[in-house]
Amino acid sequence: LKWLKVHEDKFSWMPNLIDLEVYKKRPKSLYIEKKYRLQNKKVLLTISRLSKAERYKGHDQLISVMPRLISLYPNIRYLIAGDGDDRKRLEYRVAELGIEEYVMFLGYVSHEEKLDLYSASDVFVMVGTGEGFGLVYLESLACGTPVVGSILDASKEVLLDGKIGELADPRDLESIVKAVTNALNNLTREYPELIEFSWPKYFARIKSAYKKLLL
Repeated sequence: LKWLKVHEDKFSWMPNLIDLEVYKKRPKSLYIEKKYRLQNKKVLLTISRLSKAERYKGHDQLISVMPRLISLYPNIRYLIAGDGDDRKRLEYRVAELGIEEYVMFLGYVSHEEKLDLYSASDVFVMVGTGEGFGLVYLESLACGTPVVGSILDASKEVLLDGKIGELADPRDLESIVKAVTNALNNLTREYPELIEFSWPKYFARIKSAYKKLLL
């Protein structure tokens, strides 16, 4: 608004949306649990590209706090789904910390496996510094999996300023540990607020915006 110098009544808020008929709670996949040996484990998940150009997504930060989280939860596992030209560097960092047993790089996963991974995980974590919106946060919440996002990027907006997810400061590793711990201790929440990001709400906003234009 400051940049364009246009009055706010000329704008309509159109957040991205997800299909709540596709992203919803489902039973844990025994196939996924066996494939990645997740039985009786606390599972953290990140799904994103592993790109040198997108290091702002926060993989480094979570990898850095894994030794601390392992000391708190010896049965914890961190799944990183996605691929890209930064994967080898991240794998080297994991090896450098000696935590290869606790961190798994899954590579590219199909849409169906992505849904199963959300349901098989305890917390979705992506604590970055420059995410533009982040549909993965909404997808995870819709599948019933708590989320940890960042106070520095648009995930704060997606998570309604912390109303439907934990927020951490990626510059403060202890803040990340605290947010993950809080999420692991609050695994039974429902998220009725997600209706704000549904198809019906989106269409209603479009209809309202067109009405404004016609006035």
